[in-house]
Amino acid sequence: MNPTNRLITPLAAMVIILSVAALLLLFPKTPNQSTLNLTPTITPENNIYICPESGWVDCLPQLNAGVKYECTSEALDWYRANCPDFKGAAL
Repeated sequence: MNPTNRLITPLAAMVIILSVAALLLLFPKTPNQSTLNLTPTITPENNIYICPESGWVDCLPQLNAGVKYECTSEALDWYRANCPDFKGAAL
């Protein structure tokens, strides 16, 4: 084995170790998706729900539209708890 090969192997190992350490510093571990909570917390400061005037929430499906935030189970629970005249969701 010539002297050049003896130097390349430890140098290559050091480059790999430093590269991995740099990647770990640049891209820290993200939280596990199972623990990530994307449901908004309803507080007086960020209340996104409004009691429906008629007592009914329009949850009829629409073409090319996703789920209406006012028809989610969280929203319906909020209406039941906070709107005295709430009658339900119109499907």
